[in-house]
Amino acid sequence: MHSKINQLRVVLLLTSFCFINTIAFCQVNFEDKFLKTQEDIAFTTNYTTVVSYMKDKNYTLKSKEEEEGKVFFIFEGSFKQLVIVAYSKNKELFLVKSNLLALNLVFAQMEMKNKEFKILSSVNEEFEGNKWVDIIWAKKGYKYQFQIEDNGEKISWVYLLSADAQIEYNQDSKSVAP
Repeated sequence: MHSKINQLRVVLLLTSFCFINTIAFCQVNFEDKFLKTQEDIAFTTNYTTVVSYMKDKNYTLKSKEEEEGKVFFIFEGSFKQLVIVAYSKNKELFLVKSNLLALNLVFAQMEMKNKEFKILSSVNEEFEGNKWVDIIWAKKGYKYQFQIEDNGEKISWVYLLSADAQIEYNQDSKSVAP
């Protein structure tokens, strides 16, 4: 009798652990098609399946490049929409990068806010006379962060960052907003 109770405790403990991990790293299931595409790539593809997945979503592989120990797949969709998927040398997802029109960026940020993402940092950047704002969005318990490069022009960039990319990109940033 005592061993059955212990077995039941172990089963309940393992089930709880698995359930908590599933909740902590589950998809948000964005409605915004650009955020949804990024999240679907992160959660449902890998180094060997990303090309076929993107082809099924009507994106064309424009190039595959290696740089600084990473492999970059560059895809083009309708209306010149670019999606860049980068993997580290051990073939783990590093980042997903997409260009967005200004209006789409507004809707994407509204949905992030509605899904309880918070602005972790906002950094004003300037390089060779070009100015932009880097905004990092994060949600407690969510595996990835989003970085937005908003230059106030027609097209901005949205990154879905893995933990490794967060470390690499955030090392150089100076936060100007909590």
